[in-house]
Amino acid sequence: MTPTAALAAVASALMVTAAARPWGLGFLALVAYVPALLALIALERARHGAAVAAVASLGSGAVAYEAARGLFAGGHAAATLLAAVPFALVGALAVRLRRALAARLGPRRAAALTLLALPSAWTAAEWLPSRPELLGAYVLPLGFVGYTQLDLPTAQVARLGSVAAVSHLVLAANACLALVCLAFRGAVVRRGVAAGLPRWHAVPGRALALGAGIAVVVAAATLAARPWASAALPPRAAAAAPAHAGPDEGPGIAVALVQPGLPDAAYFAAAELAGARTRLTSRLGSLVPAGVDLAVLPEAAWPGPVDARALTTVAAEVAAAFVGDGAVMFGAPAVGFEERAVPAAGAGRGARTNSVFLYAGGALAHVHAKRRLVPIGESGLVAGPAPAVVTVAGVPLAPLVCYEALFPSDARQAVLAGARLLVVVTDDAFAAASDVPTLHLAAARMRAIETGVPVLLAANTGPSAVVDPAGRVTAHLPALQAGALTARVRPGRAATPYVALGEWFGATTAVLTGGLAAIATRGGGAYKGPA
Repeated sequence: MTPTAALAAVASALMVTAAARPWGLGFLALVAYVPALLALIALERARHGAAVAAVASLGSGAVAYEAARGLFAGGHAAATLLAAVPFALVGALAVRLRRALAARLGPRRAAALTLLALPSAWTAAEWLPSRPELLGAYVLPLGFVGYTQLDLPTAQVARLGSVAAVSHLVLAANACLALVCLAFRGAVVRRGVAAGLPRWHAVPGRALALGAGIAVVVAAATLAARPWASAALPPRAAAAAPAHAGPDEGPGIAVALVQPGLPDAAYFAAAELAGARTRLTSRLGSLVPAGVDLAVLPEAAWPGPVDARALTTVAAEVAAAFVGDGAVMFGAPAVGFEERAVPAAGAGRGARTNSVFLYAGGALAHVHAKRRLVPIGESGLVAGPAPAVVTVAGVPLAPLVCYEALFPSDARQAVLAGARLLVVVTDDAFAAASDVPTLHLAAARMRAIETGVPVLLAANTGPSAVVDPAGRVTAHLPALQAGALTARVRPGRAATPYVALGEWFGATTAVLTGGLAAIATRGGGAYKGPA
């Protein structure tokens, strides 16, 4: 591998890292991969392509690294390196695909067509490892470059096919720009710097026209990705959807998101449990005003485990701390709720779950046990079922606990079940110094765009936020600041193509990548030299 290729990979990784940080530099991702893509189509050895792609992928993986540092303590480096493996395969595929196409179509067209194929392969490398169907519980769906676009109009493409569609758009923009760089190589790259690349005249006009056409299509898709009519929903979702409340229509639901800021040690040290409980209940009345329909406390807000016998007392203590008759949702470690006549984990007697309890109307109304358990970190817990829907103040909503918010399919499933508001509860006190809190907010914003419903994020140490269906944060509490956030939220339509069609986009990129791999495998050794 040439030093130029190595520098190109590092340059791409650094630019994507900057774009992935909450610095307002998301636009950099639209050009960040150009150096790496140009390097990939100049290389002759598959292992060199694998190295370039793996290094470039560490840009979006940098945030995942910080998250893994918070989640896995000592295994974050290994987790990040493992996450780079699919992209290394994409890099090797790119080299072999160009060689195979060159044998059939000539080197000029091969370089252009490989560039046009890479966005699908790269997106597949993001999407496939995020599927629990493939990797089971050991899934960390954090490396999507599409998250860099949350503050840009390009993020709205998630309504079409989840965050995977946004990632594809980002890579397509980079590929189109790389085509332009190839076409005008003499003006963009000094002669001899990118040895092995085709000369400026080597890319046929039809390929350039195709690249320009793709750019126009993705731009049009971005502009057209707005809330769709409810007719786009499948019958079961449309039947459950209430009439949408516009800006001046309907009262919505009054909510309070409580950010208690309890230290992480309170949940694990028995000596601290009683004091933590007292501090929590003593502050709730002053934090939450009267007239609130729903008060939401974060994951594990009630320190210490709650069993079936203690639940009534615990719920009564929490509810009594509030002023008014509103519902209270709070998280707590739970033990054995199969005996309760409420939706529960389906776990056996004595099984430990990470649960969310809804106390309304003077009684326990709903229990949701966390379905997606953090790999390794929650290995001793039992997973619950898919999120169920419960109605509060006339609004159907569904809770998502922490890690569950990272899965677009879980949010979609809740919306298909009738939810018109998603409530995410999390406790990031253990990882407050990492990027975990930032990622939870980014995930909540992307889930809102994908599903077309507002999202409430209640975090122990923050940031807590109210997110509208367009992914905009309309109100928030900063991290590491105790308090309560009150807002009136109107239910969403839940009318997006993603809700109706599911993971069609990611699946399509996976199928296309399989076809590209077949082409590369059959003819990968036919090409004998550079263009």
